Amino acid sequence: RDGDLNLLVLQALIIDISVMSISLAVATSLASLTYRGIRETTSLSAAYRAVEQKLLIAVCAQTFVPTLCVYIPYFFTEMVTFLGLPGIGLIDFFPVVVTLFPFWDALVITLIIKDYRFGLMKIMGWKPKQKVNLIVS
Repeated sequence: RDGDLNLLVLQALIIDISVMSISLAVATSLASLTYRGIRETTSLSAAYRAVEQKLLIAVCAQTFVPTLCVYIPYFFTEMVTFLGLPGIGLIDFFPVVVTLFPFWDALVITLIIKDYRFGLMKIMGWKPKQKVNLIVS
């Protein structure tokens, strides 16, 4: 402010960036270790392995959505404000993105997991196509 460095704001900025970076690094590390564990294990059937991979994709999507809707807007807003840069109009848009985060988080999981997707379709009155199995003897 007025050309002076505000140490309290700098400390808050460093703490915020550290928390966001550490949580993203831990999530990325755990996801990669889980993926490697699923790929290397020999005791899983192919069907169970596919289920585990779908769940891992769902968890990764749940990590990506807050990164996109919360971490990036907060980081950008803090950096632009701290450095005194022009916000390019994006800062006015970020509260909407942060507010819509719970909706996007739920929507991504609903679209990824088949049972949730079919449940939503049933609630909305849409019926998924029935599979017809032909048995020829």
